[in-house]
Amino acid sequence: MRNRTGSTYPSMREIAEAAGVNQSTVSRALRGDRRISEATRAKVRAAAEALGYRRNPLVSALMETRRRRGGAAGVKANLAFLIWKAGGIDPEREPSLHRIYGSAARRAEQLGFGMELVPAVRGEIRPARLGQMLYHRGVEGLLLSPLPEGEHELELPLERFASVALGESLTTPRLHHVGTDHFATAVQAVRELKRAGYRRIGLFLTREMNERTNRRWLGGYAAETFSESGSSALPPLVLEGWQLQAFQDWRRTHRPDVVLTGHPAAVAHWMETSGTARSGPTLAGLNLNDPNSPFPGVYKDFENLGREAVEILAQLVLRNERGVPGRPQHFLAEGSWWAGRSRAAGKTSVGARGRSPAAGKASADSSAPAY
Repeated sequence: MRNRTGSTYPSMREIAEAAGVNQSTVSRALRGDRRISEATRAKVRAAAEALGYRRNPLVSALMETRRRRGGAAGVKANLAFLIWKAGGIDPEREPSLHRIYGSAARRAEQLGFGMELVPAVRGEIRPARLGQMLYHRGVEGLLLSPLPEGEHELELPLERFASVALGESLTTPRLHHVGTDHFATAVQAVRELKRAGYRRIGLFLTREMNERTNRRWLGGYAAETFSESGSSALPPLVLEGWQLQAFQDWRRTHRPDVVLTGHPAAVAHWMETSGTARSGPTLAGLNLNDPNSPFPGVYKDFENLGREAVEILAQLVLRNERGVPGRPQHFLAEGSWWAGRSRAAGKTSVGARGRSPAAGKASADSSAPAY
């Protein structure tokens, strides 16, 4: 059962409001504190059960650790969500990151942590200075957003912090990370398109897309399309950048009836400006972040990524695991198939032909950085 914030984990505040008591009473009642009357404990338990509350061993362990340390009530350990630009997160231009951060912050609060958004503009603050600043703010855990395009290394001193990275853009140092199973995503997309009747399924990636997914989109596509004997598998197209002429030449040579890509809106914009949108193939996304996208493809549950990242980070803090791990752990979530809301640069959903309503612009709603 989901509560009103969309989370499967009701907060103490929500249970308190439902039961008509304060938050401290909820906490004590759920622990079975006999200083709270049996009638009140029963009322709190009933409200918690109605909201879908289940006792979380991680929360219990965190609270017990904090009590043993003599932590004052209401004092929260700090987690920091690092982004690599000035200002905040623009929900219009960065909808996926906005949703990950919102979900992560809510889950952090439920676990008794405070989470702050920290802009860390690379080149404007020395890594050592940033590390000192975070440490003196009382930060114990870092959740690192994907690095800017083309960057794969981080010099931030991490020995004082528990750290989890989002996505696979960070290759040095190797940290625990939470992201999407890109290999399974590509396999799932190819299978769904085959099920819909497509036979000439192409893949277009830029080199940056390929590297940021650790070549797993490419691997999943190759495994699924080249595994069948007698299949009309098309060679994937991986370009150094957004090279329209090379893309058009590949299309004319291999005649795909559907093209999988990480950024279908950008490709649709290409096709629109070149005058080939009407005769072009269907576009399908490997990285959709809009559950109502006009493009068919694999939709990513970004809220789940935020929750899982904080769960892992909280456990690292609890176990006092700081610095670069000897054996990084990886949580990889699978996406869900979305058939498409309307016409997407050639076909409606996975069906009739037509012109893309989104082809005139590369909308941020259609795709996102590869987490």
